[in-house]
Amino acid sequence: MNKFYLLFIFTFVLTGCINNTIENDTISSSIKNTLQDNLLVDNEEEETFNTTIDEGINGTYLMGNIKGDAGGGVLVIQLNSEGFIKFELEINNGAPRFHSGIVTGEMSFSKGVATFETNDFDDLCRITFTLSSEKIKIDQVEGNDFDCGLGHGVMAFGTYTKHSEEVIFKFDEAI
Repeated sequence: MNKFYLLFIFTFVLTGCINNTIENDTISSSIKNTLQDNLLVDNEEEETFNTTIDEGINGTYLMGNIKGDAGGGVLVIQLNSEGFIKFELEINNGAPRFHSGIVTGEMSFSKGVATFETNDFDDLCRITFTLSSEKIKIDQVEGNDFDCGLGHGVMAFGTYTKHSEEVIFKFDEAI
């Protein structure tokens, strides 16, 4: 009787863990889809992307409302004297969980796209920044939230619009 009881409990716990994993994967996918639906600007015009950059790219870019229920992000970038782009990306995925994350670093630029890569946290994280005159499209093309140093269910993606020329790095010591 005791063996049957232990087998029943083990099966129940294992089933709960498997369902929880499936549910978490579904939640992460659901969060990304919801953010994409709520935050991305559907622009039917074809965006022209920069093949060269200058200091005009410097500034603060916004997506959504980082403090609002729908979430959003703040991107600060600055071209440095060596031709690399220093950046700070702060993201919040919004209600109901309000998970957040910050990615900082430097990235190279080639053919209209700046690429940031790190494997500091686990597996490789690769985030691309496609640059246009007043917008930057961000895509997390490799790695999950943890690989990129972000909170649970937080992904780096979306179209950020230039808000100001001001460049203030809040987390400068991390870069």
